[in-house]
Amino acid sequence: MSESFGDRPGWPAVRDRLYWRTGVGGLVTGVVATLGIAFVTGDAAAAGGDVLGIGLLCVSLGLLGWGGTLVFTPRVRELQRYLGDEPAWDEAAPRRAMARVVTFGVGVLGGVLLTVLVF
Repeated sequence: MSESFGDRPGWPAVRDRLYWRTGVGGLVTGVVATLGIAFVTGDAAAAGGDVLGIGLLCVSLGLLGWGGTLVFTPRVRELQRYLGDEPAWDEAAPRRAMARVVTFGVGVLGGVLLTVLVF
């Protein structure tokens, strides 16, 4: 009986693992960017503020894009039907992409918080 990794009880699905990897990547990016800017400028608080802004930008753009897919998906399908094409647009892929952008931004915010609290 062969089961895939994501089908086992207690194991996260592939999509969940992708989100965790993206969040950890954002965390590492936040820590490295904050330490790098603090090393160059000599001001850890200003470095934290700069990288925090980048993380918030990722979160806000991801939420904006996610909301845009919810609003524009019916319009894109309607336009495809009007033009005589088969509606191939689905909102699942853009939503997953924007969820990964938000997860990366949250990871960056966590990395900044971790770096500023520790150092």
